[in-house]
Amino acid sequence: MQNVKLSDLNKMLALSLFIGLIFPASCSGDEETKFRLTSRERIQVDTLYNRQIDSLRADLDSFCTQSHDQLLSLAVDSILQERKKTEMELRKRIPKPNN
Repeated sequence: MQNVKLSDLNKMLALSLFIGLIFPASCSGDEETKFRLTSRERIQVDTLYNRQIDSLRADLDSFCTQSHDQLLSLAVDSILQERKKTEMELRKRIPKPNN
C-alpha cells in the first residue's frame, strides 16, 4: 500500500462512505417512493453516475494493478502456511514404526 497515492485513498474512502450511506437506505422495507423523476432528470442522473463511475473505475483499476503482486504474494504465503500446518497435523497421525 506504500505505492498508493493519497488522492486514490481519498477517492476510495469517499466511494465507501457513499455506498455505506446509500446501501442501508435502499434496503428499507415496503416504503413507497414519494417522488418521481422525469425522463430528463433520469438521463441527467444516469449521465452523472456514468461520469463518476468512469473516473473511479480508472483509479480503482490503477490501484488494483499496483497492489496485485503484493496481494498475490500475501495470498500465496497464507495458503502455503496453511498447507504446511495441515501436513504437519497429518504426519503426527501416522504411527511410528517400532524398531
